[in-house]
Amino acid sequence: MTHLANRQISRIMGIALRTELLLAAVLAFFVACNSGRATWPVQHSEKASVPSKPGPRVRPLADRKFERTANRLIRGRYLVNGIAECFACHGPSDFKRLGWPPARGKEGSGYPNFTSSGEPGPASPNITPDRETGVGNWTDDMLARAIREGVGHDGHLLDPTVMPYEFYRAMSDEDLASIIVYLRSIPPIRNPLPASKPSDHIVAPFAIPIYAAGSLTGRFHPS
Repeated sequence: MTHLANRQISRIMGIALRTELLLAAVLAFFVACNSGRATWPVQHSEKASVPSKPGPRVRPLADRKFERTANRLIRGRYLVNGIAECFACHGPSDFKRLGWPPARGKEGSGYPNFTSSGEPGPASPNITPDRETGVGNWTDDMLARAIREGVGHDGHLLDPTVMPYEFYRAMSDEDLASIIVYLRSIPPIRNPLPASKPSDHIVAPFAIPIYAAGSLTGRFHPS
């Protein structure tokens, strides 16, 4: 009986000791906080400091040229008109035909005020080889970076709700090269479009190295 009583007394004393240590730690914490508030200098300024906005993580353009081959033209035509459906956005649709296909003779010519919800918004660019209003002056890597990384030819970030590059990120290098080779082959269409204002609320994607076999002059090597 005495042994059991001693164990209970020891247990109670242990709990009391832990409680005392906890209270001492809490008291020390509050003392330190109050002391810090009293000693740290407080600076007042007429204008609140605004943290600097980090720049976009955009890889530099590489000097690459995708070789034009018959296989890439065939593959690119299939991807652009099929799976990727590039002309469904980059040009008007013919609503009088079954399935609303791209309007004939205007494939890739761009479309003003396009958004995924159909509301007014940024223009869908002209992706034909026209040098004045299309991508005729873009390099192959400018197109590659825009398609798979969401970065425009001038370095601004593309809106992923309009340009679905997040889905194209998984595209193989060879499919990417085939799409660009095919886009170079379609007829140039002059179609001036209103300038789109880039959004300031887009998160930059990570750069994706491109290694299309036997196609590069100035291969990009990731650091």
